[in-house]
Amino acid sequence: LAASLFGTVVTGTVAAQRTSQQGGAAGLVAAVVQVSRAINIDDSVVQVGLVNVNESLNNLRALNNVLNNSPILSNNDIDVTITDVNVLNDLQITALNNFLNGSNIVITDVVAVGVLSGGDLIVFA
Repeated sequence: LAASLFGTVVTGTVAAQRTSQQGGAAGLVAAVVQVSRAINIDDSVVQVGLVNVNESLNNLRALNNVLNNSPILSNNDIDVTITDVNVLNDLQITALNNFLNGSNIVITDVVAVGVLSGGDLIVFA
């Protein structure tokens, strides 16, 4: 994972939108909605937002369960796919790398990376 995040040519821009999740599953959904609205998912620039997850939602199973079963996300047409960084394209990897470095987030603190329908990213850390 770490090897795939470093050494990429710098392109694209990064939006440093941060949201802290509180209030369990409902708080996670609200944070995802807030971040997805803050980054423009309808353009060709990869932007990255951050959702700080609390201890109860700091694993992939919990994140997927909440995000895949949320009527709020479905009703707002917000599609978030939790994925492995190996399937990201070069522009997404560059944006993610720049965001993590610029935010002083170490890769071991990242629980998951979510890809929005427009290609923008949400980091769950």
